[in-house]
Amino acid sequence: MNRRHLTWCSWAMGPSVRATLVVVSLGALTVLYHIASVGQTGPPDFFQVRKISGGEYLVSSPSCRIPDMPARHPSIKGLLKSVGPIVCSRRPPPSYVERLSTGAHVLRLEDKVAHCCYHNITRPADLDIVKTPDELYNLSECKPIENGEARLLPDEEFLLVKCGKVMVNAHVVVAETEAVRRRVDAQQEQAAPGISVLLLGIDSMSRLSLFRTMPHTVELLQRRGWVEYKGYNKVGDNTFPNLIALLTGLSYEKVKKVCCKTKETPMDDIPLIWKDFHQQGYITAYAEDEVFISTFNYQKGGFKHQPTDYYLRPFFLATNKKLKSKSTDQSATCAGSLSVSEHILRYAVDFATVFQNASYFALFWVNNFSHDNLNTPSAMDIKIMYLLQELTDSGVLNNTLVLFFSDHGMRFGKIRETVVGWFEDRLPFLYFWIPPWFRSSYPDAYKNIVTNSNRLTSPFDVHATLRDVLERAGRTDSEMSVKNASLECPTCNSLFREIPYDRKCKDAGIQPHWCACTEYRTVSTKDTTMQACAKYALSELQSMLDAANKERKVKLCADLKLKRVVEGKSNDLDIKAEMDHVDYVVVFQTTPGDGLFEATVRHFHKDPASFSLTGQISRLNIYANQSRCISDAHLKLYCYCLDKKV
Repeated sequence: MNRRHLTWCSWAMGPSVRATLVVVSLGALTVLYHIASVGQTGPPDFFQVRKISGGEYLVSSPSCRIPDMPARHPSIKGLLKSVGPIVCSRRPPPSYVERLSTGAHVLRLEDKVAHCCYHNITRPADLDIVKTPDELYNLSECKPIENGEARLLPDEEFLLVKCGKVMVNAHVVVAETEAVRRRVDAQQEQAAPGISVLLLGIDSMSRLSLFRTMPHTVELLQRRGWVEYKGYNKVGDNTFPNLIALLTGLSYEKVKKVCCKTKETPMDDIPLIWKDFHQQGYITAYAEDEVFISTFNYQKGGFKHQPTDYYLRPFFLATNKKLKSKSTDQSATCAGSLSVSEHILRYAVDFATVFQNASYFALFWVNNFSHDNLNTPSAMDIKIMYLLQELTDSGVLNNTLVLFFSDHGMRFGKIRETVVGWFEDRLPFLYFWIPPWFRSSYPDAYKNIVTNSNRLTSPFDVHATLRDVLERAGRTDSEMSVKNASLECPTCNSLFREIPYDRKCKDAGIQPHWCACTEYRTVSTKDTTMQACAKYALSELQSMLDAANKERKVKLCADLKLKRVVEGKSNDLDIKAEMDHVDYVVVFQTTPGDGLFEATVRHFHKDPASFSLTGQISRLNIYANQSRCISDAHLKLYCYCLDKKV
């Protein structure tokens, strides 16, 4: 049977030792992982991580110094705890799907239970409906499962299994439609098929968080020869601007102005790079596990037309609505016998396996276990480690460039009020898998990939790298292209080309507010300039709220007052003689609502009363329902609704 089961078993080994055995099976392949922890009565301690990188700095140059901080920094010790694995069911899955050698799929029941059937989930085809198709799904009539099995039609991808009146399980399969088959056949006729690109992303995971919560995954990455990018710096606040920079080479402001002026505007006109790969003949896929906060749907219009050949949103819309689920951090954790994130991880393996002899571009993004809690990623460490091991061991990545990455660290909560939290927010993780044949065929390009791993880089550079791969698709050039391809950042470049050693944040398209390079000194919160910076930042924040109130012709958001300055620091120890300003980072609290905000304010020497913001004002604590009266995703960070019932 072509099935996977993940089982956790634990047993006591005396009063001071507890061990955990992880059993991972794929068909006839079974792998046992034994993790022991001493003096522990709970799940394995995922925090006992050695310092991965040595030295005082991750990046060290005259223009950029990013400190190499320990994953278990003393400032966050009290916030860390161990989290056990996600278990959606302690019983064997009631159903499974087997892929036959012909490529067809068969749905089977574990036991031949009477009165079972399955619904096929599809995306609505009617584009004239009021809501976009991204918010709806269709269910077919329930098709009988006779004698414990049902052969699926070629276009049946997403399934809900029903026994009696209860939905009992869900499945997603990689169905090879006729259109996709024609595209694969066309690829086979090319003399030199392009290298595939697989993007595996985890939301809100800093580099240090990866080390703390996923040590087994990190150990595998190191052992297998993945290249870690230590100076990878985000360029925007949340997921959207960072993924947009990576997928389009454009800034959030440019995309919003040109492609999505309102939250109802569909996202179809955004020049996402998977469109270019599709035009080059690639098979494309995109999936996220959280339907309410997904990148192109949260307070946005979603896609009117299906964006990629394979698109999993209808599946998660249906399972979220129809299946009972456990909840973690206010999110539905399970979809049948698997967690929602596992559905995507397994789909990634299946997709890469089905198209291992073709060229594909795929983005698989998981939010569920990482978005709201800095500890819960530890629950997925073993499963993600096994995913990466399976991808490499099976040979499906022999012709695939892989990016294992995040968008940013934890943006809110107590960790953001710590010494290390400021850095973690700005420094997500990024690893590259480069196929061995590529390393041999293009030694200079691979050498640059390794060299750049210790340089300051950004999502704009990654976009230029993807453009580089795209330009090479189908060619037989002896060297990789070195064309600059980020429209927003003219000084950004493909990582196959060496990044300058003495690089500044502005050279990587990083605004000063997000730059992790600058070294600051602590300034008293009572300092007059620091107080002035806080008042200036608050006035800018209030101006945004006033403009929103004026535009809506009704005052929805309260006027905010400065309650206190919480923390301050400046870069006046790192100032060059020719510079005419000092940057201050100020954390301040407002009333009503006790909002906690962080701003980087530039103070000019010539005019003591002259200030400017160097980027967005960050929200450090959760606003929850305080902003429910407005729908603008940006203003929600700042608005305290006058009428909570609105």
